[in-house]
Parts: sequence; C-alpha cells; structure tokens
Amino acid sequence: MIRQVWLALRGVLIDRARLNALYPIALGAIMSERYGGSGDQWRAAYQQIVTDWDSYYADLDLGGDDGIADLWEGLFRTTRALFRLTATLEPSHSDLIAFSRELPALVYRDCPSHYPDVPLILNGLSERGITVGICADQPEAHARALIGPFDGPIIGVDTLERAIQDSIYFQRLALHSDPAVTLIIHDQARVLAAAKRVGFAVFHFVDRPLEALWQRLNGDSPANR
Repeated sequence: MIRQVWLALRGVLIDRARLNALYPIALGAIMSERYGGSGDQWRAAYQQIVTDWDSYYADLDLGGDDGIADLWEGLFRTTRALFRLTATLEPSHSDLIAFSRELPALVYRDCPSHYPDVPLILNGLSERGITVGICADQPEAHARALIGPFDGPIIGVDTLERAIQDSIYFQRLALHSDPAVTLIIHDQARVLAAAKRVGFAVFHFVDRPLEALWQRLNGDSPANR
C-alpha cells in the first residue's frame, strides 16, 4: 500500500510552458528595480543566455561527484552574463555568488504557473491518507519559492547533494522514504526509470490523467508497478 507520494514540481504541479513564458518578464522587472536599466534590456539579455545556455555549462558535470558545486557555478556564470550583456556594473564577487543563488527564487515568487488541477491532486492524495512531498530537480529554496505555500516536505537536489535525478538521487531519497510504500510521480520517463531501479513505485504523469492516478493508488491498475 502506498503511504508516501513524492511529486515532481515542474511538469506535474507547475506548467513548464507558462513558467518559461513568465520567467523572463519577472526577471526583467527584478533586475531593473535593483540595478537600473529597462526590463526589456534584462529580458533580452536573458533570452540571449538561454539561446547559448549549453556553452555556460559545457565544462561542468552536473552528474559528477561535484555536481552541486558545478550547479552553483553554472548559476554564477549565467547571472554574471546578465550584467555583461547589459553593460551593467556587477556586484562584488562574493555578492554576485550570493545573488546568483538567490535570484531564481526571487523570480519564481513572481511566476504563478501552477496547473489548475493542483488542488484536486493534493486534496485527493490527502483524502487517501497519503503523505505528500515534493522531490525537486532544483535547489530546495528555489522549489519552495516556486510552489508557494505547501505543508509537506520538499527535497531539492542540494538537500540530497545530487544535482540530477538519477539512481543515486533516488538512493538518497530512499533514506527519507521507504521505497516499498512510496510512489514517485513525475512527467519524465528517464527519471521514473531511475526511481524504479531503486525500488520505488512510479507513475508517469502526462496529459493530466487524474483518474488513472486514483486507480493506481487504489490498486486497480498494474501499470508502472
């Protein structure tokens, strides 16, 4: 019997497309207020960074032993690039490091992008006596800012000291939740395969299949066992 459910954030509770549309707008407003210039200038710089995103991470290995350090380094590089591309004087090195780790959370607070059925999902799980948590593919502070008010536990990649959601991530999650009674709900098959290798029950959440989810929890469907 499932007693604990860990939900992915983006793709299950958060609409990725809406978040991606809102993020540059919110970022532009925050940067303009803090450092001057127009929101349009900051948004244009961010879009340029996104276009060239892989180059900022080319020599970083998020799946390696130093993946979390590389994650922070990637955030530092992309944040610093905002100042370079807008010809804006950047903060001191230490202040820029701190700001690069804080910025996504600041932006997420201004990006309301929850799917409309989120209350149905959370209430439906609660009514079944299931403990609900979020296993995020991002740092915990960023996940908390993105989800907003949430009473359950939130585990981020920095919580587990693993920058990607692979088998090692789920091995460490198993220290917080018994795989034998735990269901992972995610929208990415690759992540679910990693969770399944560790022994977790999984549910591939695509196209908002609430009825299929309730059947899975009620034991009416053998899918994804």
